[in-house]
Amino acid sequence: MNATTLRSHLETEVERLHNQRRNTTIIGIVLVLIVIGYMSWLNSFVTDASKPENIADFTTGVVRANLPRARQAAVDMVKSEGPNL
Repeated sequence: MNATTLRSHLETEVERLHNQRRNTTIIGIVLVLIVIGYMSWLNSFVTDASKPENIADFTTGVVRANLPRARQAAVDMVKSEGPNL
């Protein structure tokens, strides 16, 4: 191989490496921006969800969802244990 061929090959390889580095940098920046955006959204969601009025609303919903089962369990217990009193 002569010097011109080697130089041409090296220039091609250097250009390919520069393109790969540029693409990797762009992808890295995009991924960092996505992670920062997700963390910001998660922070705002947790901040909103941890407000006392939102916790109270959630707790109220859970209690209301479980009341029919608890009521029925109490009725069944009174019916089954009532005669033993």
